[in-house]
Amino acid sequence: MKGLALKFWAGMTALIAGMLVLLWVFQVVSLKSFYADEILSQVNEDAEYLAECLSRYESDEFMTRASSLAYTKNLSVQVYVTQSLCIYNSESLNPTPSSLAADSVFREAVLTALSGKEYTGTTMHPKFATDVAIMGIPYRYSDGSYGALMISVSLAPVGTMVNILQKQLIITTVVLLVLALAISFIISRTLTKPILRIEKATRRIAEGDYSVKLDVTSGDEIGSLAASVNYMTGELSKTDELRKDLIANVSHDLRTPLSLIRGYAETLRDVTGDNREKRERQLGIIIDETERLDRIVSDMLDLSKLQSGSISVSPAPFNVGGAFADIISRYDDLSAKSGIETVSECPEGLIAVGDLARLEQVFYNLINNAFNHTKAGGKILLAAERDGGTVRFSVTDTGSGISKEDLPRIFDRYYKGEAGVRKIVGTGLGLAIVKNILDAHHALYGVDSTVGVGTTFWFELPAAE
Repeated sequence: MKGLALKFWAGMTALIAGMLVLLWVFQVVSLKSFYADEILSQVNEDAEYLAECLSRYESDEFMTRASSLAYTKNLSVQVYVTQSLCIYNSESLNPTPSSLAADSVFREAVLTALSGKEYTGTTMHPKFATDVAIMGIPYRYSDGSYGALMISVSLAPVGTMVNILQKQLIITTVVLLVLALAISFIISRTLTKPILRIEKATRRIAEGDYSVKLDVTSGDEIGSLAASVNYMTGELSKTDELRKDLIANVSHDLRTPLSLIRGYAETLRDVTGDNREKRERQLGIIIDETERLDRIVSDMLDLSKLQSGSISVSPAPFNVGGAFADIISRYDDLSAKSGIETVSECPEGLIAVGDLARLEQVFYNLINNAFNHTKAGGKILLAAERDGGTVRFSVTDTGSGISKEDLPRIFDRYYKGEAGVRKIVGTGLGLAIVKNILDAHHALYGVDSTVGVGTTFWFELPAAE
């Protein structure tokens, strides 16, 4: 039995053992005092009535009720006029003092009652050596003096009852402890078994085994934990696959320009010589590939910073039309070379709230992505329109479109869908950067696409008043 099961088993056993100890204390140690108090409380009303009979000098009524009470409740009744003068004793036909008369507690009870106060207590019987509960109740004579009505109850039956209870409790304790050990063992094993399975599964996951699948057999917290582990395993497996894809893609993207740079640099050194035209063309290729490497590294750093939260956004009002004009103008040369028309549509004076520097990254990445998937003669539209308190931005192309299988994962980290019709610009990390920037703006965003028709990426930002 391992740690958790052992702790649960020990805790259950200790709980039941503690309950048994309390049972012993209440049933054995406290029984005598409880029994004495209970008996005296039961006879208190009858004792008060007897005291009233004595005060009214109703001797016949007193003797009848006193005899009946002594017989039915197994107690003794005595009446004292003074500490040594007893005028009635239910134990004897003659009015002799009680057999407890010499006891100090009994004498104190008599004196207290004679002084006009009630008294209750316990003492030891001098002859039978058993506990006796004593009650002293005063009654009043017409001249204002007091007599003492004494009630004595033997607690000997309690001792016999305690002995019987002790024997029963010994048997009960042994049986309950055995049952407690067995039942708590079974319960602890039942409760900790799925936890141990989850613990073993998480160890395998930590070692890189994402094929682990836990059976969810209950709807409680343990079942919920198993379901969460299964979900985590699926997400880790997906992330691991995407990570491998990223490494493969980035390795390829880095290897190609590095190979070109090295090849042309060696050509410049060994072959080109003084041919100015070849040297400038080869140097141009080296510069282009260097810029491509710089874009890849910059995008990877931006994505890493955005995902770590080290880059924050500072929203502020900006003129949408002016921003669009500046963005579209940067694609004039690329549009001319690729044969793809780039246009913008925006209501005059439209003001939105956002971090323009970061949003320009969003527009550039979306437009670059559109160029990579649009053939010559196609069109890319950058648009914005106000809808109540928001501005809806969109980048629409007439390109190849995105398949339904790729749409749910198009913004995922490391995910790379089907290759575009060309690789004019971009690093393959653009949509991941877009997602993180829009998440930082708490913006709603999405993509609508039809294969062979085109794609629209959209997002919404607050409109300035």
